[in-house]
Amino acid sequence: MTRRRNRVTTTAVLAACLLAVVLTACGGGGGGDARHAAMTAPTGRWVLDLGASESPDFGFPVTVDATFADGRVSGIGGCNRYNADVTTTAGGGLTVGEIATTKMMCTPENQGVESDYLRRLAAAESFSVDAGTLTITNTEGADLVLRR
Repeated sequence: MTRRRNRVTTTAVLAACLLAVVLTACGGGGGGDARHAAMTAPTGRWVLDLGASESPDFGFPVTVDATFADGRVSGIGGCNRYNADVTTTAGGGLTVGEIATTKMMCTPENQGVESDYLRRLAAAESFSVDAGTLTITNTEGADLVLRR
């Protein structure tokens, strides 16, 4: 009877250990989603929050957006359309390739916002995503803050 009880106990301990390993591997320890979200490349359309990004304010609305898909970013820089290749790393690194733009005639105000945005985007070095906010940090220390 003692041998049988030991087998049952050993089996129960092994089953508990296996369950613990599976739960840990699947992120059962909590917080796994936040870590995963921070390491996932941004996707979809984001709109620049001019105030939070400390962008030039010319007293009228200017739309600046970025759509990330398939290793590229594209959007409207304030006047012209732009696009570029992007590379991300699991640790939140972000590199933006050479940015191509259309050459529409823009007001000086729109051109000022666009030049500032594209310069800062080209200098991107990392990103984070938190609760519908994409923050792109660049080598100038001037964050771009975009929202869904």
